[in-house]
Amino acid sequence: MAESARTFNPELIDRLAEILMPYAGAYALTMVRRATRAAQDPQGLCHAVAARINDDASRREFLRRAYGAANLPKAPFDRRESGRPRPVDQTIERRAREALLEAFAMYARGLVVLETGRASGPRDFIQRLAEKIPSGAAREIFLKKFRADER
Repeated sequence: MAESARTFNPELIDRLAEILMPYAGAYALTMVRRATRAAQDPQGLCHAVAARINDDASRREFLRRAYGAANLPKAPFDRRESGRPRPVDQTIERRAREALLEAFAMYARGLVVLETGRASGPRDFIQRLAEKIPSGAAREIFLKKFRADER
C-alpha cells in the first residue's frame, strides 16, 4: 500500500526540505510536500524530490544526503537521470537565479523600509514582514529564524 503525504514521517519531510534548501531556496518544503503525493515509500520520495534538481552533481549530492536522512542504503547512481534532456542551459539557469536574487533583494529592502515606518515594535515588524510572504512554508522558515533569537 502506498504511503500518502499524511503518513510520511514529518521529521523526514523537514529533513529532506533542509537538504533541498541550497537547491530550491524557500520553496524546498513545498517541493518535498508535493513529492509526497506521488511517492510510495521514502526511497521514492527521495527520487521524486531529486528529479526536480537539474544539475547532475547537485542531484547526486542531494540523493546521497537524502538517503542518509531516510536511513536507506547507499544511494544508487541512476544513469537515466543524468541523461535526461535539459530544456535550459545551466549557465542561463544560474544567471536567472542570480538576477532573481537581486530583484528580490531590492524588493525586500523596500519592504523593510516601508514596514519599519509602520511597525509598533520589533515583534510587530517581523510579523508584518512575515505576512508579506505568500508561502506558508517560506513564512515559517522566516519566522523560525527570529524565534531562535528569542530563546
